[in-house]
Amino acid sequence: MFDYFMSMESSSIHNSPCIVEEGFEDVPQSLTSVTSVANLVDLFLADVNLKLSKFQSVAAGVPDYARPQSDDIYRAIDILLKAHPWLADCEREQICRLVNI
Repeated sequence: MFDYFMSMESSSIHNSPCIVEEGFEDVPQSLTSVTSVANLVDLFLADVNLKLSKFQSVAAGVPDYARPQSDDIYRAIDILLKAHPWLADCEREQICRLVNI
């Protein structure tokens, strides 16, 4: 679903990676839409118990520029790690790499 949305929005964004800050009025409407969808995806990840591979696939589908703040993906990763304490260190590292620092 997110891939479809991104393909529809790609013509208006022109794949320009940029960071949106709060209070920035000149943000293109399409970037605001992408950011809203990214927030919804991150909230979905926090509320749904997914397998590790599905979690990674969904989270990686969101481009970095669509997450001006990483709060929701941090929360989703925290919930996943607490729900799966048996994950190996290498798997935990893979999950933590999903956050753009």
